[in-house]
Order: sequence, then structure tokens, then C-alpha cells
Amino acid sequence: TQLVWNGFNTSTTSISSLSTLNNNFKRDSKILFIKGETTPTDTLVIATSSYLLSYRTQPYSTFAIAFSSNYIETNTPEYGALEFGKISSISNFGNTLYVCDNIRASIYQYDISSVVENDRALGYKFNLTNSVNSTQGSLVSPTLVSSSQNTVYVYDSSTQTIVYFDVNFNLKNSYKNSKLFTESPPVSITYYQLYDQLYVLTSNYTLIILDTDANATIIKLNTDNIVSGESPIKLEFSNSNSDVVYLLTSRNLYKKFVSSITGTIGNYSFVQGITGRNATNTGDVLYDMSIQTSGDPYDNILLYGFGQLINYREVTVFNSILK
Repeated sequence: TQLVWNGFNTSTTSISSLSTLNNNFKRDSKILFIKGETTPTDTLVIATSSYLLSYRTQPYSTFAIAFSSNYIETNTPEYGALEFGKISSISNFGNTLYVCDNIRASIYQYDISSVVENDRALGYKFNLTNSVNSTQGSLVSPTLVSSSQNTVYVYDSSTQTIVYFDVNFNLKNSYKNSKLFTESPPVSITYYQLYDQLYVLTSNYTLIILDTDANATIIKLNTDNIVSGESPIKLEFSNSNSDVVYLLTSRNLYKKFVSSITGTIGNYSFVQGITGRNATNTGDVLYDMSIQTSGDPYDNILLYGFGQLINYREVTVFNSILK
């Protein structure tokens, strides 16, 4: 099934850009699609370069602002004075959100339970709980962040190093590959829960799989179906099938088996308009994606592209061994 949120409406007959909601929404905005445990509405987190925003969503009905701030400190009524410099990446594990600020060379940790669970008692806001910066964590130019239950992974483009922190931002390990990351910089880092691994996707479709000890396995993905100018954006693992992973590029969404990741099962094609417009799309039309973590027997995919948000429910081949 498909649902498109366009500006203030959920109809595919009257289409407007998401910039009608907030003129800060750009192609470099990042999204997270989070399912609450105690509320019927879902939570959409959007990070622009300088703002964190959250919307409550419900298919075919609700799309309402829940929280927004351009201030880093949210635990005081005045929200402090320090503003985000440039948000380059976001990640969550459960109701813990991590925000990578490239300009301020910092990673911020937030408890977002009150927004996700719609809990008035906790204040309907993201609560800053911890952070690490250039002084504490020797970060120079952090650009990507990913997270697990006990580890925060950060890629620093200046040092060409992937740093492993625990959730209190104590250094655990690191992986450096100056030659590879100079030739092909990482574009996404994604945690794979089944084997406690980090998947690093680079700009030329090289994949580096890191274990907990930062030992690397390097794989080159098959690019036979990739057209000229099609750039890799992100890897996202299936919620309902532990052997399925999605590769988002600037023009397509590919579905792959983790166990044979070099090949492709199939793909969503976005050559033609996705919302009824009989037009051929050219250039980079897809920007980001997120898959809900839930117990549903399908993948609840939220795709950001064409200035819109598109919600797909993809049924995978068989049930996952990981819930």
C-alpha cells in the first residue's frame, strides 16, 4: 500500500511540497519513522540542517507537529542559547535519539520518549541527556552516526575514522581506512542487530562490514543495474526479515538478501511519477528513508523523495528469526 503526505494533506490529487510545512525542508533533511508502544500514532522525526522537528502521523488522517527546536539544550524552559550548527546525520535505538552536528563537532543524545509515547507528564519534548564533542571525544568533523543498544558509531571525515563509543561516550574502539575513505567516502553507516555488526556504505558502492572488534570485511556491490549518475544514499535493514536489506540510491530503492548482498532481489522504480503524474523523472529524486522497528509482519517503509513522504508496506518473503 502507498500513502503520500504532501504538505498539509494526504490526498494524491492535490500535491504540494513538504516545504509548505517548513521552508527548511531540503533534500539534505534526514528522517526517522518511529512506532510508539502505547499510542496509536507514529512519530516522524525530521532533522533539517539547523532544526529538529517531530510530527505525529496516522495513515490517511493525522499529520500534526509535536515538537520543534533549533536549540540544542531542551531541558530548560528557555531552551538555552546554543543552536545547532549543521545537523548531518541522525540515528535512534528505541526512544534514544542521536544527533550528529558537523559544525559543532558534537554528538547529542536525547530521550524522546515523551514525544513518541505522547506523554504529557514528560513535557512533549526531546530531552538532552548526554553529549560528546571535540574535546571529550577527539572529534574533528563528525558526519555520520548510527547506534545500537550499547554502542554509538560515529564516522569522522577529517580523521577518516569510524569511532565506537559506549552510550556514555567512553571510547571503545575505532576503524581507520584512509586509502579507501579518500577514494570513496562513506555515505551511510547502519547497525545490523542480528550479528552485532556495522555496515558502512561508500560512494562507489563498496561495503565495509565491521564486527565488535572493528575487524573489517570489504565487499564490492554489483552495480550492473546502476545507471550513470545514480548515487548510493543509505542501507536500511528489514524489520520483518533478518535476511533482507534495502539500498536507497538517488533514483531507486533496491531490495537485497543480506546473505548474498552483492546481488539484487528487485527494486522500486521511480522513473515515472509516483503520485499520478505522467512524467519522466530525471536527476536525483530520492533523499532518505526509514523503516519502523515493530513486530509487524511487513516492513513499514517511509521514503523521502520528490519533496514528499511516501509510506510503503512491503511484505517480505518469510518471517524473520529476529524480532
